[in-house]
Amino acid sequence: MMNKAYVVSEQQYQMMFWWLLVSLSELLHARVIHSKHSYELWSAINTFFQSSILAKARQLKSELYNIAKGDRSISEYLVRIQTIADNLLSIGEPISPKDHINVILEGLHEEYESLASSISSRSILDPPTLSEVESLLSAKEMRLQKLHESSQQNLLSANVARLIFEL
Repeated sequence: MMNKAYVVSEQQYQMMFWWLLVSLSELLHARVIHSKHSYELWSAINTFFQSSILAKARQLKSELYNIAKGDRSISEYLVRIQTIADNLLSIGEPISPKDHINVILEGLHEEYESLASSISSRSILDPPTLSEVESLLSAKEMRLQKLHESSQQNLLSANVARLIFEL
């Protein structure tokens, strides 16, 4: 004679197993259809998602370590890096503040080289915070924009003077 509690437990177990199986997406369903027990089902789901997370982490890290400022403003560049870092954190692969700063510095144009070198050498004795680095870079960008505007104005003035002289 079977124990009534065992029979009820087994029925609940089978109901849960089938509920899980039918509630999965087609993509997952195809990967777990061979499962006979709920522990096998959970294991197959876990394996699928772990491999997906590892692939996503590799893709994000590759993007992070290959990012360059390009034509972006400093704030756009920093936001993009922060977004990637946040995505890595959300899947359990956080980057250290030191690595975050190194990524920022590595992707900068040569016009930021002196500041990047200064920040890098400071990292040895008195590591800067991420917010300090961001502030320094924003200030440098504003200074570069001012210099660019000034040189454009000087070039325009020189061209006007040349045209007047030629007349």
